[in-house]
Amino acid sequence: MTILERISADINLARRSQNKVEVILLSTVLGELQRNPKKLSTDEDVVKALSSYVKGLSEKARHFLEKDKRQPILDEIEIIKGRYLPKEMAYDDLMTLITENSFESVKEMMAFLTNHQKETGLLIDRSAAKEIFESTKI
Repeated sequence: MTILERISADINLARRSQNKVEVILLSTVLGELQRNPKKLSTDEDVVKALSSYVKGLSEKARHFLEKDKRQPILDEIEIIKGRYLPKEMAYDDLMTLITENSFESVKEMMAFLTNHQKETGLLIDRSAAKEIFESTKI
């Protein structure tokens, strides 16, 4: 079952259990994915689109100072990450991985991380990786 099929199935399950909040959340996620201008033909494409969507939600959550307004967004992020995205590599593990390998360039590091991600199935935060790389080269 693909990720898109799982989301659709989860929407139907939420409808049957009359979980209105989850129906709205998952319908919104599915709608965002379907509005994506790129064709989502593989689960990898869907993971990229979902990761981008989660990143946008995280930015949105940072703007809300009141916890009651921020919490629903954080809940949505946790549902998406927990159900539909691969586990993300911990920041400390990423730092160790980068510092243990002596990369000459960001390009070389990113190529290594892409292969590592494919091998382990862990999602790697590339912007954090670039920051770590740049901080170790100072």
